Amino acid sequence: MPPPVQEDRGILGNEFSLDTFLAMYAYAAGRLGMDPPPVLPVYVGLARDPDSGSFAVAGELARALSDWLGSGTALVTTGDVVHYGRPYGDDPASDELPRDVPGLTRHFRTLLVRALELALGERDYAGAYRVLGDLKSDQRHVLPVIAELLGPGAGFRVHDFSLSDYAPIFRVAPPCLVASTLITYMPSG
Repeated sequence: MPPPVQEDRGILGNEFSLDTFLAMYAYAAGRLGMDPPPVLPVYVGLARDPDSGSFAVAGELARALSDWLGSGTALVTTGDVVHYGRPYGDDPASDELPRDVPGLTRHFRTLLVRALELALGERDYAGAYRVLGDLKSDQRHVLPVIAELLGPGAGFRVHDFSLSDYAPIFRVAPPCLVASTLITYMPSG
């Protein structure tokens, strides 16, 4: 079995959400008159074994990453928590979801909060994985790693959750919704 952390300088080369984070990070540091602190980009692949359903690799990855996470270290994850619409295989005309953006926002935010409760509060990674899979979330493999890093009793706060329609960007029929979300994760205590 390969080690849980491997170096690959090219894997994140085209990750635009990371590029956006790093650009904003550098901008904020510059506004404060300082150099941005160092960043260790990590790509989290499969944290769930597709054959057994085990999340043991999430624990292994968390243990490997914990050596780099000391006092004063921030852990930031990027990636969309929701994908919804025709380009993602959904047929909005046939589902029972709300048809308006405010209704969809409430619906998807509720599911996201449930996934966070399952992973962080109940340590039910399989349940969280199912909910995040229904959301077509980029975070379904990351969340068990975060929960393992933070330990039992971890908490969270969803500061912002909004849907953006990418249909004009991708030149597809609407809806093509992606969630923009800001979440703070907190270790217990």
